[in-house]
Amino acid sequence: MVAKLTKKLDTLFSLWIRQAHATDGVGVCSTCGFTAPWRQLQCGHYMSRRFKSTRWDRRNAGPQCARCNAWGHPALQGVPGEGEAMARWVDRTHGDGTSEMLRTLAKRHPWKPKAYELEVLIQEFTRDLQERGFVTR
Repeated sequence: MVAKLTKKLDTLFSLWIRQAHATDGVGVCSTCGFTAPWRQLQCGHYMSRRFKSTRWDRRNAGPQCARCNAWGHPALQGVPGEGEAMARWVDRTHGDGTSEMLRTLAKRHPWKPKAYELEVLIQEFTRDLQERGFVTR
């Protein structure tokens, strides 16, 4: 049950991140600046998704092109996720020190979510997507 809820929450979170950071349906890769319709971008995480305490934290994710998110952009670090470039984007977007705070939260505060906790987050993201007039699928 937790795996199914995690997948559903990941989908909603990705929709929220990509749409919230788009203007007139167009998003910008948080690490290399590539522009594309929000549906063509991915939800990139600063701290890996394996850290559940930051996995669905809106400050920990931003739109990324597939190249940066999955393979790494050769002009940047050339590593998947582009960690340092993503850290700079997190701090520019959410304030200096946010990337360090997320790193601490991820590594020092492990969380193993229960099904009911995931259900609450699913409800919150669904409601927020609908209130903002975002696409929910």
